[in-house]
Amino acid sequence: MITKFNTYNESLINKMKGKSIEDIKTNLNDLSDKEFNDKIFYLMDEGENMIKLLLNTNREIYPNYKKTLMFHSALEGYLDILKIMIEKYKMDINIKNSKGDSLLDVASLAGQTDVIKYLLKKGITTDD
Repeated sequence: MITKFNTYNESLINKMKGKSIEDIKTNLNDLSDKEFNDKIFYLMDEGENMIKLLLNTNREIYPNYKKTLMFHSALEGYLDILKIMIEKYKMDINIKNSKGDSLLDVASLAGQTDVIKYLLKKGITTDD
């Protein structure tokens, strides 16, 4: 299963290489909702700039993908992505993952001090 995802991910990246930002946005806007959301999910590991590009297309993102993206951003220190999710998409800053961890828990364990400062400034709940 992982090989299938990696192959899909690599194929998406290769299709985007060498294209202008506007060409990529146009191509993304032509996708169905499911295809678009699949791209976000599979491209999370490609870094902050790729995710920002996808988020700036003004497409609707599936709720479960939003949650996953927030936790991934807290873990990796993708502060700009976290800001977009909280400020643009109005995601709840106090969400918990399936283990009961908060964004603050994840960022703390990963040593992401900028993310921690941002979450505290935005008023994340610090007590259970």
